[in-house]
Amino acid sequence: MKTRILISMLLILSLSAIVFAQKEKVTSKTSTKRTKAVVLSDLPQTPRVPKLTTDAQDENLKGKVKKIVVEMKYLSGDWVQYGRYLSGIIYFDEIGDLLRNEGYIKGKPYYTNVYGFIDGKRVSKDIPVKTESNGGSFTIDDDEVIIETQTLKKPDDRFEYSYEYKYEDGKQKEMQMFFNTGKKGMRYTKKYAKNSVERIVYTLNGKVNVKDIIALDDFGNEIEQLNYANSSIPNKYKYEYIFDKQGNWIKQLKSKEVTENEKSHFEPLYETYRTIAYY
Repeated sequence: MKTRILISMLLILSLSAIVFAQKEKVTSKTSTKRTKAVVLSDLPQTPRVPKLTTDAQDENLKGKVKKIVVEMKYLSGDWVQYGRYLSGIIYFDEIGDLLRNEGYIKGKPYYTNVYGFIDGKRVSKDIPVKTESNGGSFTIDDDEVIIETQTLKKPDDRFEYSYEYKYEDGKQKEMQMFFNTGKKGMRYTKKYAKNSVERIVYTLNGKVNVKDIIALDDFGNEIEQLNYANSSIPNKYKYEYIFDKQGNWIKQLKSKEVTENEKSHFEPLYETYRTIAYY
């Protein structure tokens, strides 16, 4: 069956979930401080569910990060013509948990996810965004029949997804998504070794969707990646950075290994810029 899905351009991978397109119109804007606060934290933030690590820690962020504005600039391919453009805005609370994740395509609003806590669960939902185009989406053909064996319940309209976490040696090793009917969604796993991590994303029916083997520097930043996406032959990437005073990267250059005439070299793909505000 064909499932149309949208992929975030943000590079915060463990929380950058697949987002489904919506057609509702954006609600009208207001200028009151109270309304803005509700819009930013559109789900309850208390009572908080105990979580061994915060979302910011899971993304290797240092310090009390409040907001990250993400911009991208392609160095090859068709998207070079757009120059440097807004890709996303991410908000964290003072504890380090994700509040809101806004995605943009070529600088235009594409999706918005908000996060919170309901009935002892970590949850999120999508906020309708008016878009002119869904040019960042693609279609996946999945001919397998998913056999439903789970007992489902009436959808909880207060949220769309909930999350369960597992940890090992103080690090998150698994995140399981659930739909608001209780049905299992995608699953994300991490297996750590010294200066490396194996990251796997599983589909709704338990198949491996994406597998990455990542080399890390001494500060936990990705420096090399082997990406297995629907292929046994991986693509190889490398990363270079510029950091701010807190030790968080504010510019990342991603390059891909290419082989020509039996010789391999890395070609720059794109640059990602992060403007980080702190509490």
